[in-house]
Amino acid sequence: MATAKKVWGGVSNALAFRTAVSSTTIHSSVIDLETNGYEGCLVTVEYDANGTTDNLNAYIYPSLSATTSGSSVPDENAIISASFGNNKGVTQYSTIVVSDLSYFWVGLKSDGGTDTFASGVTVNPWRWDVT
Repeated sequence: MATAKKVWGGVSNALAFRTAVSSTTIHSSVIDLETNGYEGCLVTVEYDANGTTDNLNAYIYPSLSATTSGSSVPDENAIISASFGNNKGVTQYSTIVVSDLSYFWVGLKSDGGTDTFASGVTVNPWRWDVT
């Protein structure tokens, strides 16, 4: 009888913490799940919104390949979005589950024009091994 086991890849930085996020969307590099056979991943947004009144928005953009095809900006149609409120000075972690995408980008943006967030994004992929 075959046994399926979830195998986790290593955690990697998509955007290093302390990246300044304002009202202009910043994008990660393309995240490649296909090359190593990953089915999905946990995308963790780390953010510090001390004293802010705006929200931090995170977006997941699909991609058809691991290359940018000459552009550093992904498809503008996000398939997942999440909004995180201010947190009274405590660094927060929020996780988005992404599955069944071979390639994708992560975008971060403040929903207002007055605040800047210190934030970062990590990715922890998984796949199923059957033995």
